[in-house]
Amino acid sequence: MRTISAAALSGLPVPLPELGTQHALATVMARVADYERQLNGELTLLERLRQDAPTALLEGGSHDMPPFR
Repeated sequence: MRTISAAALSGLPVPLPELGTQHALATVMARVADYERQLNGELTLLERLRQDAPTALLEGGSHDMPPFR
């Protein structure tokens, strides 16, 4: 595999978007991260409910799930 030296790499130009575009991208990325945290929380809750469902059905409910009727 061919490699590139750090000196050659440091000499390459790296174009950056305008500052307003950078801010817009950061805002979108933050919203996506918030949404991901929300979805992970919901997934955790659903997994807990799924695990508790058999016991809740047999024993008449739990704090997260009402008894089956």
